Amino acid sequence: DQVTVSATGGGLPYTTGKYIFVDNATGASGNDGLDPSAPVATLAQGYALATADSGDILVLFPSHAETITATITLGTSGVAIYGLRTVYTRPTITMNGAGGAFTGLTFSAGDQRVSGLTVTVTGGAVTAGMIVNAGINSLIIEDCIFDMPANARIGIDFGGASTGTSITRCRFEVTANGPTFGIRASGGALTRC
Repeated sequence: DQVTVSATGGGLPYTTGKYIFVDNATGASGNDGLDPSAPVATLAQGYALATADSGDILVLFPSHAETITATITLGTSGVAIYGLRTVYTRPTITMNGAGGAFTGLTFSAGDQRVSGLTVTVTGGAVTAGMIVNAGINSLIIEDCIFDMPANARIGIDFGGASTGTSITRCRFEVTANGPTFGIRASGGALTRC
């Protein structure tokens, strides 16, 4: 599980695009994120730097931890979000629903990958950790942990029809009464998923 990180990718998956590094501890919004010594600070900042269908990979450091209070829309096709992990540490996205329910990560474009994240909840109720909008196809969600305390309602929600999405090696850890679904198909057919 341990990965060497360098500006050229190190042990990361090969790509035709660029690596964009993300770390809340050492990152800054003014950085371009192209070198691990000068990462951006948030997932949203890194995602905004990605180019559609060019193979860009966001690399979240193992100790990256951020709290969000609104949805992060993943609307650029062909982007991968890759969480680096050590034995005990992996990047964590915490959704704080105290200001009202929302979805953490919403896929509004296909052909994307999310790997190696922990998604959890604090504060008030959160609608879902991830939602796949209707008609969004060819996603890979892998090796993620959905830490589901009382205010986590759904881990992954399909908002409608989807084709060719793969969810593999994910864990849904319910730590208190309250969660209703690990994965829910709430409307529309799931084909080859």
